[in-house]
Amino acid sequence: MAWFTWFRSATSSSRPVSRRSARKQYRKEYLLAFLKAKGFKDPLSANSQVNLHLSRAGELVYPIHAAAAYGCPQLVRILLAAGADPAQETSEGRRAIDFARAANQGRSHEEVMDLLGNGVQILNFRSAISVMKMQVMEGRLQPLEETCGDEGDLLVVTL
Repeated sequence: MAWFTWFRSATSSSRPVSRRSARKQYRKEYLLAFLKAKGFKDPLSANSQVNLHLSRAGELVYPIHAAAAYGCPQLVRILLAAGADPAQETSEGRRAIDFARAANQGRSHEEVMDLLGNGVQILNFRSAISVMKMQVMEGRLQPLEETCGDEGDLLVVTL
């Protein structure tokens, strides 16, 4: 089932919820399935029993390390949005980006390494607007002179 599929609201079974709510529900279910499959209790808890091909016996790893090792950027984004720390170290002192680098073959984990290594923050739209306003006020970001387009194009700004 595609992630943009309409879900039925728990309070009103006759009316579909918004696409945003459907995506949010999908991300939640995706994260819970991953955590359950890997034996984690929540996005911020560690587990030494995780069977990663890159982890050492008894190494205490976090979900962000497992997602980095698997090279799944969508899961890394979901974990970052849930509050996972990309700089979190395992009991052996390794970070999530170290797992991504070790598993990288060609460019297989490049997007994950970009997410983990460049200080990326996952923000909702309102938070992003607030950050950009602060950047403009501080003079570190120039305000846009033109609109992005009639179709509401996505604007990506690296701060």
